[in-house]
Amino acid sequence: LVSLSSRENSNSPPAPRPAVEVLAVFEFKRNPDDVARGFHSRQTTLAWLAGDEARYDPREWANRRHPSGHFRRGYHPMRLARWVKPPHETRGSVEADAKGGKVGKVLVLTRDSFRGFRRTHRDAQGRGGFYLDGVWLVTRPRTMCGLDAKLRAPLMEIAGSHVSAHVVQSCGGSVPSPEDFFLAVDALRRERVAQAPPSIPRDDPLRAKLRTLHGWVLRAVGEKSAALPNDTRGVLELYLDRGERSASQVLLVEEQPNPR
Repeated sequence: LVSLSSRENSNSPPAPRPAVEVLAVFEFKRNPDDVARGFHSRQTTLAWLAGDEARYDPREWANRRHPSGHFRRGYHPMRLARWVKPPHETRGSVEADAKGGKVGKVLVLTRDSFRGFRRTHRDAQGRGGFYLDGVWLVTRPRTMCGLDAKLRAPLMEIAGSHVSAHVVQSCGGSVPSPEDFFLAVDALRRERVAQAPPSIPRDDPLRAKLRTLHGWVLRAVGEKSAALPNDTRGVLELYLDRGERSASQVLLVEEQPNPR
């Protein structure tokens, strides 16, 4: 969401296009478990765009357009822009169509474009220091498991390989047919659900392998910055703890059926 400078809408002679002011950014995630990872990424990106040089490593951002690794000025092409004001109020250098759109629009961005974004203050425990005002989160209202997709996928792959190896070993080393494999996994599940929780966990091979996954998850989560919440719940609490205004920046949108 951006705001055009008053010079942009004037009828004065053509001049270098002024930079817009960014009013808000939106992070969209279909899976609410992925909100935390998107929030982390948005914090770093905003620090770079706003020129908060103490919060990013310029070597990680250096490229052909920004050889110094610092953002100074950029151009954001937009195939279609929807204007909040009616088309007749945006006449001038902006030629809007009947629906308020403009094809081929290019927005100019500078560090000053992000002047409205300010970090929250850190408390005595060092928590805080996030871009929250103007950063909106949009996701679906569904049950969360606590792990984002990039962490859950390898976890399921590792767990699946352990279960497969256990089934093959129980079959004497021979590869079972798909039907036999399904029956073996189902029998294994039923056996473990029926067992009462022992006071001391059984140390059979499968339990020993799956128990190592807990340490793997802790290491994978620990690779994230300790200053940032590790899951979506922690991110949402940042907004809720700041009151109704910040809480309203979290939007839960029901998925609409595809009319086609």
